[in-house]
Amino acid sequence: MDDLVVTQILTTQIASIPAANKLDSGAPITLSSSNVYTAVINLRKALIKKNVKVKNMRLFVNANAEAFLLQSTQFTSGSNDAFNVVRTGFIGMIAGVPVFVTNALDTSNEMIMMAEGAVNCVVQVSDTKVTEGTDGFYTNVLAQMIWGMKIFGENLNSIAVQYCV
Repeated sequence: MDDLVVTQILTTQIASIPAANKLDSGAPITLSSSNVYTAVINLRKALIKKNVKVKNMRLFVNANAEAFLLQSTQFTSGSNDAFNVVRTGFIGMIAGVPVFVTNALDTSNEMIMMAEGAVNCVVQVSDTKVTEGTDGFYTNVLAQMIWGMKIFGENLNSIAVQYCV
């Protein structure tokens, strides 16, 4: 599902996302440990300007961005939990925004911050078949799924993209 959400945001409906929410779209930034925290805060600021509440925001990054966040002195040294962050490697939240790492952003390299539920998904399960394993210890459920995704109206304001290289 991660790949589908990324495709919906970065390909299918990217033109509908407000220009102010597409940070550095003309000249993507080169992420580093010295600028990644600022990039996250800029995404947060873009959504706050669109009246998205911080408690509803979610940040999605790839493994490279996560590594830069863990190396960032801006993230760790300004925190009472800096030692624990470095010691355990757990990010958790940045400025009140939960951080999720996904390999769906490995190719495109963007960071996406959005409000929870901004992308709507409908799934229909049809043609189900239940079979029992030959030894009777397990059951297989086979199903055909059809789904679609869409970002509706005001939800377009609750998505921000940081373009990176």
